[in-house]
Amino acid sequence: MADSQKTRKTASELSLFELAQEGREFLHDISNPLAIASGLVEAFRDETAREKQKLTEGQKRKLDKMVKALERIEDAITEHRKRLIEAQSHQ
Repeated sequence: MADSQKTRKTASELSLFELAQEGREFLHDISNPLAIASGLVEAFRDETAREKQKLTEGQKRKLDKMVKALERIEDAITEHRKRLIEAQSHQ
């Protein structure tokens, strides 16, 4: 049966360990698209530098903001994953 068709317990029916495991699986699932987005931004930067394309100051600023936002998301995921592992280890 596909994951979307499985009967899922409500959050109140889950143990702390199970809830933490669900959280870790969710973080894993969103980490891959995030890594792809980060890689594409870096690939774009490399490509523009290699082809000596000039970006406007506004484009550079937007690209820098995008990189910083992706880094903040990555850091938040890493920190939250650590907390979930800690919660599971105390069960």
